[in-house]
Amino acid sequence: MKKLFLGLAVLVSVSLVSCKKEAEKAANTAKETAKEVKSTVKDVKNTVTDAVSGFDNAKVAEYVKEYNSYIGEYTKAVESKDMAKFQALGQKAQELAKKAQAISAEGLSENDLKKLQEYTQKQTAKIQELAKKMMQ
Repeated sequence: MKKLFLGLAVLVSVSLVSCKKEAEKAANTAKETAKEVKSTVKDVKNTVTDAVSGFDNAKVAEYVKEYNSYIGEYTKAVESKDMAKFQALGQKAQELAKKAQAISAEGLSENDLKKLQEYTQKQTAKIQELAKKMMQ
């Protein structure tokens, strides 16, 4: 009988140690993800300032502000792992795509067009990174 209790005690001890290690690993992963998201938010804020000030066309600058707002909402959805909010942002993405087409169709200066393309490529890469984090 003593061997049975001793065996159970050892089994419980091993289980507790194993669970503690898994919890620590999960906590470390969560901390790393939070740091990455904070870094992305900082990048987005810097991009807002840089991007809006670089355009001659007021409509393009307004579009960039809206797009940055979208990325901020997207980042928050990823941080909170809010799938409903994440999916709802799809509609906003479609609206922004339509606005981009309308702005491009108006005939932008070569400088604004180039800057807008570069900006869009950078932001698309950030969104892809965030989407990967959301799916992890």
